[in-house]
Amino acid sequence: MEAKLDQDMITNRNQITENDMSATNSSKDSSDEESQESCGKKRKCAVSSNRHDMDSSVGGNREAAGGGMVAEENHQVNANATMQKEESSATKMKARLNHYGRWNRLFMELVKYKEKNGHCNFPTTNGSFGRWIRLQRTLFRSKELKADRYAKLAGIGFVFEDVKFTIDNERWNVRFLELVKYKQKNGHCNCPRTNGSFAHWISTQRTLFRSKKLKEDRYEKLVGIGFA
Repeated sequence: MEAKLDQDMITNRNQITENDMSATNSSKDSSDEESQESCGKKRKCAVSSNRHDMDSSVGGNREAAGGGMVAEENHQVNANATMQKEESSATKMKARLNHYGRWNRLFMELVKYKEKNGHCNFPTTNGSFGRWIRLQRTLFRSKELKADRYAKLAGIGFVFEDVKFTIDNERWNVRFLELVKYKQKNGHCNCPRTNGSFAHWISTQRTLFRSKKLKEDRYEKLVGIGFA
């Protein structure tokens, strides 16, 4: 009987040992599974982090490349604008030089004409040279003739008033002197209309005077003697 009890005790011990070993192995297996699962999560996190870093890096490179392209395009636009301005300035300068050269060429033609004919009264209706002469007189009367050009023209005895204009001025001044004498003799400027062409001239001046179409220098002369 004692032998049987010993045998049962040995059997129970073995059973307990097996159970302990089984529990240990089960705990170990569970720990290994948890460890593997944890490692898997860590790997996924690492892969996700690497992908995020790569995406960020690629995005940053793309943004940097895009910014560089925009800056290069802006630089090209500015460069083109600068070139256009320079070309425009060069074109204007070339036009000015051509205009200046043409004026001097025509001026030298006028000098030769003066040397040959003794005067500068070239017919203003005779081609481009005549139109150029008429233009100089027009610019002079409008006070738009440049000082250096005026000095050159005056230096060769150029008459700035047109020949017809000069003749008209001379005739007007003759009539004006007649009116001055009439005023000195009669004390007024109201010459009778029956007094021929002189009376007609006075009537014309009075019409221009009242309509404010009389030339400024003539207006001042007439006002100066009490004409109304």
